[in-house]
Amino acid sequence: SITLNDVIVSTNMPIQQNGALGKRTTVAGDVPKTSTEIFNNEAYKSAYVPIKDSSNQVIGRVGVQVKQSWFNAVLNKVLLIIVLIVLVFILGAIGVAIYAAQKLTKPIMELTEASNNISLGKLDESIQIKSDDEIGQLAEALERMRISLKQALDRLRSRRAQQNN
Repeated sequence: SITLNDVIVSTNMPIQQNGALGKRTTVAGDVPKTSTEIFNNEAYKSAYVPIKDSSNQVIGRVGVQVKQSWFNAVLNKVLLIIVLIVLVFILGAIGVAIYAAQKLTKPIMELTEASNNISLGKLDESIQIKSDDEIGQLAEALERMRISLKQALDRLRSRRAQQNN
């Protein structure tokens, strides 16, 4: 629809006995506006933008009307797409978080198992954790400790064997 001084002068709306042409609009002001209007017992979503003259005075408005049912259907589709995109990102973030957590905790679990083995006297299995961070430093220290304990036990066993002979 196009208005001139708040009077509808052109419209794409269905015109019947109570047509819109020549009627005054309730849209006023110099900012874009949206509204819901009833034409011929059917709801329409309307959006109006002011038309200004060379002195920046509002002389009319241009508006677009669409059936509220169509507008709602499009809005629902857009919202569904947004929700699906957000869900995909959330699921992706959860997947990345699970992967990162497993990547971080696996070496710690291996170090725990190696420590338990050392405490049980199982000194033949070397610790094979390679990492450039603190976990790697701890693994190297634990491996050195395992080797030292193994060598000390071997020396002790050797001395005991010599004493028994």
